[in-house]
Amino acid sequence: MCARSLICVVRAARETEARPIETPFGNLPGKTAEDVTRVAVGILDILRYVDAEGTLLCLMQIFADEPAKAIREQVLTVVEHLARHDLNVWKQAGPYVQVVLADTLESLPDHQLLTGVQSHFECDGNYWVWNSGAAPFRPAP
Repeated sequence: MCARSLICVVRAARETEARPIETPFGNLPGKTAEDVTRVAVGILDILRYVDAEGTLLCLMQIFADEPAKAIREQVLTVVEHLARHDLNVWKQAGPYVQVVLADTLESLPDHQLLTGVQSHFECDGNYWVWNSGAAPFRPAP
């Protein structure tokens, strides 16, 4: 499947240093792992309904291993695109996408769900912040 191939590409890019691209007019800077990951996430966004489960699992893997905040935000945006109710998709497939996503998340072990989510929480001492929402922080007694 396309999503699994993209994971392999992202992993290979992370393990490889960028090399200059040689041209007759001089060398151009090579593509970094961040560049490759950004394109892979973009491809997943375009093809998100081809395999909703595979796309979600692939995005979760990229998110969990990604050090760059900008790409992590891009991944979250694609997950939002995948999960939102789209009338055109609904007309063709009904609630299929949301059912697949719910079933996929329900089947994952708790530790796998937390790996992607816990690193997205921040605490400033008074509030837990996730995306744009905030909740009061109360230390354990």
